[in-house]
Amino acid sequence: MNPSLILSAIFLAAIPMQKTFTMDIKLTENGVAKATIHVSPEVMETNKTFAAAVPFAESEKELQRQRLRESVKDLALYLEKMSGSKIEVITRAPQAEDKLLPILIGDLAVKAFGPPSKKSPYKQGWRMVVSPKGIGLMGESDESASYAIYELLDRLGCRWFMPSEMGEVIPEKKIVGLPAADVSEVPSTASRYIWYADEAFKRRSRTGGLSISAGHALEISNFITKEQFAAHPEWGGEIKGKRVTNRFCWANAEAAAAVADGIIAQLDKQYTPTVSLSPDDGAEFCECAKCKELDAGDFDKSMGMMSITDRYVHFCNQIAEKVTKKYPDVLFGFLAYVQYTRPPVREKLHPNLVPEIAPITYCRAHAMTDATCPSRSVIRPIVEVWGKAARMVSYYNYMFHLAEVAVPYPMMAQMSAELPILYANNVKFWQPETMPNFESVLPGMYLSMRMAWNSAT
Repeated sequence: MNPSLILSAIFLAAIPMQKTFTMDIKLTENGVAKATIHVSPEVMETNKTFAAAVPFAESEKELQRQRLRESVKDLALYLEKMSGSKIEVITRAPQAEDKLLPILIGDLAVKAFGPPSKKSPYKQGWRMVVSPKGIGLMGESDESASYAIYELLDRLGCRWFMPSEMGEVIPEKKIVGLPAADVSEVPSTASRYIWYADEAFKRRSRTGGLSISAGHALEISNFITKEQFAAHPEWGGEIKGKRVTNRFCWANAEAAAAVADGIIAQLDKQYTPTVSLSPDDGAEFCECAKCKELDAGDFDKSMGMMSITDRYVHFCNQIAEKVTKKYPDVLFGFLAYVQYTRPPVREKLHPNLVPEIAPITYCRAHAMTDATCPSRSVIRPIVEVWGKAARMVSYYNYMFHLAEVAVPYPMMAQMSAELPILYANNVKFWQPETMPNFESVLPGMYLSMRMAWNSAT
């Protein structure tokens, strides 16, 4: 049996129902192309190679251009798969003598129809225009122009459930067309990222946006030198009565200032929009009296010890305060993790701090709405308080069963219950940890990506 037909049957419940429209604007009819794709020649150029490190903005611009180029190729590819009609890609604006309906991409679309009316801080706004004059697919950036291309394909019924052709469901149509429309939107989240999928699948799933840096990065190899640490052993955490060089003392203001100076030096050399303040992995932290004084008496039952979030936020606030005097827009991601998963009780977050909730010590099998689960149900108040404490929140869900990664884990009920709660509580960054296990986590994985794109799905 055709794998696409199998996927269609299995995941029908996961596909939002599409309204039936009269197809006013035809792109193909009975195997004959009625439209051509028009795009600037710069978009379709081959990949640029850089002789040395380049500024983040320049490399990001090139990656986004490559994404738009591949999206244009996809548009032609899938229109042909649907209809049997070959759609030509022309690297110029339409001419007066052209006879076919122009599908305008990017800057050509903006010139014809105007820019998206909805905008976002991270240039995620897109616009799709369908009219007798032509079709316009554009965005605030090349990446968001790509989103408009996949919006059109989505409305035509194209679906990508997992990487490879086996994971795609493409309808066959004698007539490919859409009703007149003018839609301008922004995604529900500021970023949507998954692991272990090829770029084609990520592009077609409309992942992207501003990725919050929150990997384990705080310790000395990143922001201060070994020489600095040797000169200031008091900056190190005290563990089992000795100062160590793989943890900071979060009560030490000089250590916080040194980390801030190291970050500023890095940003001076190579600016990035986000910096991680997450400590290295592990559950041993400073045991000195000054650090313990900064704790707020909040006991973490999942860890069987006192929460250390307040002392951690105290340390991070000092770093953020100093760095943002020079770089006011940089965001500091940090994992809300192990014994600093729970939100702070006393400390107020600097507005540039973005907690990334990573509930690794809680139940994976149930939903946070399940009152019978004494573990998973605790996550809901954690999310709600972090959502009020921070300007923006990231969520680092584990999209597999950590206790046994090979076990089937469709998570449909869990994600259906939890995602609306997350997005109602200021989660702006969907950055789960995933594995190449689509066969065992679908359709929950698909649902989570759809709702990260549009939380009202």
